[in-house]
Amino acid sequence: MTRADLIVIGAGPAGAAAAIEASEHGLDVILLDEAPAAGGQGFKALPTAFVPEHQRSCEAVRKGEALRAGVA
Repeated sequence: MTRADLIVIGAGPAGAAAAIEASEHGLDVILLDEAPAAGGQGFKALPTAFVPEHQRSCEAVRKGEALRAGVA
């Protein structure tokens, strides 16, 4: 049986942020979503290629990309 300190339902911006924050505070987190990739509606609507260059380096975009890639 898989165990975790926290289960977050929904891998959209809010769920992903909650999961990342909890993980950074030492909790074992499971992040669940109905879609095969994290990002929710926000990332579906705006692929990184369309994010202005000056915003691509912001921490939230990097964390979102890492999460989508399965690294986070």
